[in-house]
Amino acid sequence: EKARLIEIKADVDAIVAKKDGRSSDDLETVAQAERELIETTWAVSRPAKLLDFVSSTHSTMRRSMAREMLQSLAQKLTTAFGAFDIQAGREHRDRWTALANIAELTTTDPLHDLASPALNWIAESDRRDLEEQITLQSISDLDSAIDSGASRLELERLARSATKGGQDLPAALRNRYEARVAYLDAMAKRKSVAIVSSVVVTLLAAAAALAAYYIHSNRVQEKLIRIAVLSTHLDTGELIAAREDVHSCEKDSLAVFQSGEYQALIADLTSAEVKEESRVQHLNTILNDAQETGLKTPTWTNLESALKKTQEAQEIAGTRTGELARVKQVENELRREMRKFQEEVDNKYLEEMKGIVSVLDQLDLGQEAVVLRTLEQARALRNRDRVSTELFAELDLVLTRLEGMAKTSAEIQEDEKLFEKITESVGDTKAYTAALEGYLRRFPPPDRPHSEPIRRSLEEGRNIWPGVFRWNGFYGTWKDTAPYNIPVEKASQFASHARRLERDCAGYPFPNGFLEVVEHLESVGRQAGSDNQGLFSSFIALLNNPLYKGIYSIRAKSGEVFYSSKAPFFENGRYIFDYYLDTSLSKKKEKRLLKIEVEIDEIDKDHQWDAPQWKLALEILPLLTPSDPLKPQQDSLTQKNWDKNIESVVQKIRSNKTVDPILKLQLMAEVLQTGMQGSAALKSAFSGTAQTMQAKVDELRGNWINPTLMDWQKRQEEAKDFIVSLDLDKPFEDLKNNKKDLSSAKWSVEYRWVGWVAKNYRGQWECRFKTPLGPQDSGDLLVIQLVDGKKMQFDKIATVSGGRHDLATEGNGLQEGRPVYFVSSPKGDKAAVMRNMPRWIVSHDVNQKFED
Repeated sequence: EKARLIEIKADVDAIVAKKDGRSSDDLETVAQAERELIETTWAVSRPAKLLDFVSSTHSTMRRSMAREMLQSLAQKLTTAFGAFDIQAGREHRDRWTALANIAELTTTDPLHDLASPALNWIAESDRRDLEEQITLQSISDLDSAIDSGASRLELERLARSATKGGQDLPAALRNRYEARVAYLDAMAKRKSVAIVSSVVVTLLAAAAALAAYYIHSNRVQEKLIRIAVLSTHLDTGELIAAREDVHSCEKDSLAVFQSGEYQALIADLTSAEVKEESRVQHLNTILNDAQETGLKTPTWTNLESALKKTQEAQEIAGTRTGELARVKQVENELRREMRKFQEEVDNKYLEEMKGIVSVLDQLDLGQEAVVLRTLEQARALRNRDRVSTELFAELDLVLTRLEGMAKTSAEIQEDEKLFEKITESVGDTKAYTAALEGYLRRFPPPDRPHSEPIRRSLEEGRNIWPGVFRWNGFYGTWKDTAPYNIPVEKASQFASHARRLERDCAGYPFPNGFLEVVEHLESVGRQAGSDNQGLFSSFIALLNNPLYKGIYSIRAKSGEVFYSSKAPFFENGRYIFDYYLDTSLSKKKEKRLLKIEVEIDEIDKDHQWDAPQWKLALEILPLLTPSDPLKPQQDSLTQKNWDKNIESVVQKIRSNKTVDPILKLQLMAEVLQTGMQGSAALKSAFSGTAQTMQAKVDELRGNWINPTLMDWQKRQEEAKDFIVSLDLDKPFEDLKNNKKDLSSAKWSVEYRWVGWVAKNYRGQWECRFKTPLGPQDSGDLLVIQLVDGKKMQFDKIATVSGGRHDLATEGNGLQEGRPVYFVSSPKGDKAAVMRNMPRWIVSHDVNQKFED
């Protein structure tokens, strides 16, 4: 368990150490670790700090990954909002809510600001849908209530609920509702009449009983009954019934009719009838005025005034069913007329809003004036009078979007002004750097999408842009240089200038073949050197070695060879001489040989004692020395025949049968080593062979010059066998066949700084040229960058043909702020174009600073 606890911490530490690229698998690993720590019953003590560490890491990663998902969802919400796709918007909103809780997103967070227009639009749509559902349900409930015989109060409540949004009931339902209410009103009236009648009947019965019982009371009770009935009708407002009572009383009970009490009630009835007639007349006048005003000459003002009159008429009608029905009829007629006006206004509004919405996706954010004009149209539409309020919800969302677009357009214009300054500075590294720094001062990351890539380009460019400038300067100086037949002093100058450039611009991706040209011209420069002697003097010094010049050899018939600084002299039948005991020629010993013991060259008696290597050195010397201007020789060593002469010399040495094998091997190795210093091609062909030869020379060197030593003959045989086995023909043949074409076309590349690369407001890459390319321009557009922080690389971003180019869409070194260079293609040589394609990557120290 202790080991497992250590393993858990190591796993979580490894995930925390990741700077980026944490995956869902990493999150699951941390979550599993937390569950294991909490849910497992541990025998050992579980470290509380470890649990806190794992839990906090889990929470942090969940918030971080939730925030990353929220960034993607914000874009999806905005896209759904722009397309008015409410279904997709709701799906993204539900996911947003869940992730926002995990990420603990606040309302002040920039992410929330980014998504809030779309979220508000979805919430408003939900609210409208809910209201519509409630209205539909209320309509359904009202329809059911009419069928089930609900009370008048319940029907009125349901009708108010179904029309509270300002809409009218469907025509069929409205007719059923009004008919049902009218029926309930009629039934209520009948009931009240029945109650009064029952009271009257009861009173009449009582009166009859009393009359029968008290007949002798001069019919006093009849008076009381008639007064009571008339009073009841007056109190209930039944004026017609009351007038009928008066007529009946006058006809049947004249005494009661003429009584003071009854006459007083008649006076009240007459007054009430006059008042009622005036009320009815006033009601009719108001309704007639309403119809005249609103229906014959309908305008917004007239209709509104007429509706106010119906409100007044409704108050006058009170609870009178018939009059209320008439008032409602006039009101409905006015409202129908007003709905026509409203529909006309709303339709015109919707048509104009549709026009604004239709151009939203076509608006060019780069044309700020057009965006602002569209925004002003939307604002004017929002302030239009008499438009239905609920229609503004969608326009408010459009306004929010347009205001965001206007802000973006303003930012684009500001960017464009700063970009123009950057473009004007193209060609001047210092001015260009200052222009980029000016942009970053105005918009430090992450103020603008361009800021961070421009910052990265500026940081890497400080170390690599001067290199391009240095290369172009070098190329301008040496572009007409031909690698062959160049004067030695010019070759040295070229190589020195190139090596200084290579040292100062460590890691610069020089054109293909350039360093080979440099190595070749360095070799040419070494041939004569600064003193016009150079390697020629090295060859002369080599052949002036006492081992090769002024040395004599006496060969015994026994096979021994004695080397001496002087020719032997003959005395008393013997040849007497001092021979060398060591290769440093510092020790000598006298030797006497009988004449019959010595091999004598009878043919060349003048040089019969000259050592074979001395003769060989004199033979090859003309091939290794420069031509005398006063006495030019055909075989003298020159830049043009350097490799050929070295081959001739090596082959002459190898084919010689008289020179000591060890000395011959040493001489071949020394000639090759010196020759390779003056020829890069020779060095490339013989570097391995020369090393092998030198190693063998070092192995056999010893004291081979003393023939009296025990292993003298063995060493000679070993050297002879090695020379026989040595393959020199193949390297010389390869040298001839594979000698590289080092013409200037191989490295003739000038990087003409023509512009810089950036993304436009549409997110498309473009090269911003200071001066447009012309029809005479064909080649490639390149950028230079650092790869992995350690490699410098040219990348092709476009091919130019006749001044026209098609820029890459992504990758290939595209990064805002990078200079763009034009490289011209050789005309008519497609293969050369491909060979010169700058695709070279060279490791270098990114901290190396270029000199101005």
